[in-house]
Amino acid sequence: MKKVSVLLVAVLAGVMSACGGGPLGLREYGELVAAEAQWSRRGSSDYDFEMRSLCFCSGDHVQWSRVEVQADTVRRVYLLTSQTEVPPSRLTEWPTISRLFQLIRDTRGPYESIVASYDPDLGYPTSIDFNPARGVFDAGLRLELRALVTKSPETADRVSTSKEWPHSAAPDGRLSVRPHSTSACTSP
Repeated sequence: MKKVSVLLVAVLAGVMSACGGGPLGLREYGELVAAEAQWSRRGSSDYDFEMRSLCFCSGDHVQWSRVEVQADTVRRVYLLTSQTEVPPSRLTEWPTISRLFQLIRDTRGPYESIVASYDPDLGYPTSIDFNPARGVFDAGLRLELRALVTKSPETADRVSTSKEWPHSAAPDGRLSVRPHSTSACTSP
């Protein structure tokens, strides 16, 4: 089974590379396919996680937010630093894990590369760097995720080893912040 998976990743990565593949390199595309398959096998459509954006901007996305997902739809977002709930009209501004995989796979635009790290247990992205091409200003973005907890009956109380749940809203030093030369707050 593992040989088939490795072969599939290699074939898909080759096809993507031959078709102009965008900002994902061959290795990054293989990691994405493997992580997305792991999430599909072990993930859930009901889960909570925490997320923030790192960019040269202000607004709600730059603070840690707890995102609550049911049936693969964002149902509630709670801003941890300001201790406020996001209005229902703005919930679509926060992605689900499936949407993050789609962003990694499909983003083109002014990006030279997209580099992601994935949770070793559940496969969800724990960081995603959208790195702009040279000469493109105000386009870089880093998304960080932590503390994912699945809520479906078959995976109830499964906690990623990336973080324990619950925890404080303040960054604890475990999450590294790589500086960007330029950034923007808009989704890629």
